[in-house]
Amino acid sequence: DRDMIESVRVGLEHAVAAEPDYAEALACLSLVYCNASRYGHRIDAPDLDPDERAMALAGRAVELAPQSSLAHYALGLSRWFSGDAAGGLEALETGRRLNPNDTTLLADLGQRYAMLARWEEALPLLEESYSANPAQPGGYRVGFFLWHFAHGRFEEALAAARLINAPSV
Repeated sequence: DRDMIESVRVGLEHAVAAEPDYAEALACLSLVYCNASRYGHRIDAPDLDPDERAMALAGRAVELAPQSSLAHYALGLSRWFSGDAAGGLEALETGRRLNPNDTTLLADLGQRYAMLARWEEALPLLEESYSANPAQPGGYRVGFFLWHFAHGRFEEALAAARLINAPSV
């Protein structure tokens, strides 16, 4: 897993070095750094702060392609995981306006709202995401689990947790 992540990171670093104005590659590389930080993946760039790199790459992607939902998605996640929840939601909402059919963006936005117990916003996004894409990763079902749990519906929470399907977590 780590080797795959590192090879993707290195490949994207080469791509953005060759094409520094390639916004989609910048956004993808931002997501790699964001995920390395949030999941604790070690990267072979010890002098680099993954959170700062993710933020800089996403910011540059948005600057180059302000109509790119992927760039705003990357910016949203980099802000969120750097501790700027409001800025993260703002960027994710912008991405959603640009591409309301992006089920990953919808699910991630719903998940962020669920983390803040903003159920009226979270649940419709999560439901829409799974309705449009039943193959959506189970990790986004954490939002449903939290909703049931917060409302004392422990059997439903357990059922939602079983659908997450993340045996190694």
